[in-house]
Amino acid sequence: MNAPVFRRYLGIHYSGAETPDSGLKNLRVYSATPDTPPQEVLPPPGPRKYWSRRELAHWLAQELGSDMPTIVGIDRALSFPLRYFEVHRLPPDWVVFLEDFHRHWPTDALRAPGRSVKADPVALLRARLGFPCEVFDVLVEPVIRGLAGCMPSARDGDAAADTQPLGHSVRLALRALAIRRDRILPPNAPPERVGELAHRWSYAVLLAALLRKGEAPGSGSPDSRYECIVPELGRVWIGQDREASAALAEVLSDRCGQDNPILAILTEALSGRSDALTPVDRARWHQHLSDIDPKAVSGTERVPALSASGALATHASQASLSEPPLPELFGWLRDELTGGSIEINTRTALVHHVPDGLLLVSPGIFRSFLAWQGDDANSQEALKRLQRSVLKAGWHLVGADGASVLGYAWTKNGKATARVHGIVIEQPRRLLDPLPPINPRLVRIALAGGSVT
Repeated sequence: MNAPVFRRYLGIHYSGAETPDSGLKNLRVYSATPDTPPQEVLPPPGPRKYWSRRELAHWLAQELGSDMPTIVGIDRALSFPLRYFEVHRLPPDWVVFLEDFHRHWPTDALRAPGRSVKADPVALLRARLGFPCEVFDVLVEPVIRGLAGCMPSARDGDAAADTQPLGHSVRLALRALAIRRDRILPPNAPPERVGELAHRWSYAVLLAALLRKGEAPGSGSPDSRYECIVPELGRVWIGQDREASAALAEVLSDRCGQDNPILAILTEALSGRSDALTPVDRARWHQHLSDIDPKAVSGTERVPALSASGALATHASQASLSEPPLPELFGWLRDELTGGSIEINTRTALVHHVPDGLLLVSPGIFRSFLAWQGDDANSQEALKRLQRSVLKAGWHLVGADGASVLGYAWTKNGKATARVHGIVIEQPRRLLDPLPPINPRLVRIALAGGSVT
């Protein structure tokens, strides 16, 4: 029998969470030799309990420099699903992909003390609006590109985001959209009318925040910028609702009274309340917002975008735009699941494909979303509000006893070893397509006082 080529085998369970210097519970190292079983390798003594990616990289380089023949296995995908490239209109080019991904998720950047890595503000806008990607590309990206072309940019190296006019406008838009979620628009309208026009009023609030006088300094008045920057398809869509169109026009012309519902939202947003991005890492905001220019939003290397009429015909018919706004969490889940940033079907995953649909483990999935937004992930009020928004969308499975939170058990050799519970999204392809195999180890069970059907 030939002697083994390698004398040591290292297995690394990889994690791309947070930053290179964050201690990560899921980043683990195991070592084995031909004569000894695998054993976990703990990080060197220090303030952190778990490995960081940077610490592990230095340790690994040192170990591979020794004389012992070693082979290393890392469970890290070296590509992304094709669907990711299709959704974000990226050519199948590795270098272009890395540049685009790094612009939106700069995970090599050091985290400021007490801060979390912030999402790309444009991606956060898309999630907050609840528009499909193709509709966002058609109705919103041209507005951001147009504003970037007519606004003065902050000086390189200036970390004060407030000196970046576009940054200020985007932050105001995010705050306004967060406030808009709790408002009935149009005011005093019957529920069916509110649902029918929900997306249109959200779009009007967005445009008002981005274009209103004082928030978008640059060439021309708000009215002229509206005509030049907002795509014709967007102007026609807003114009089909006279009340929304009139309220927006009054705000942009600075001729509205205090009863204007859009003005009321902007006034509250300008006051600093309901700031969905507090606390804001200003240096990171400057880094992100300095990238919001025509090339950053729709780079020349990208494949040609769908035409406006083609995108709306395929993905944004009048019926789809008339539905009530979907929770921001759904937009975030679509992006994260498509990009492979969220684990699915693993023992520590917060999302599982089960026979009933897509199980969102509660409260873990809601905590993750709140942390991604920069909000307090331990706030019970925020968790309850987020869960209510998901249930209000009506995509979830309801048990025979009327329960919305369903229970599942991890099984091994026919015996339950652990329990999880959460909300099950029916028709899971609305969030992820293609779907992974069904997790065979999760079995539906009854929670206390409930029954399984």
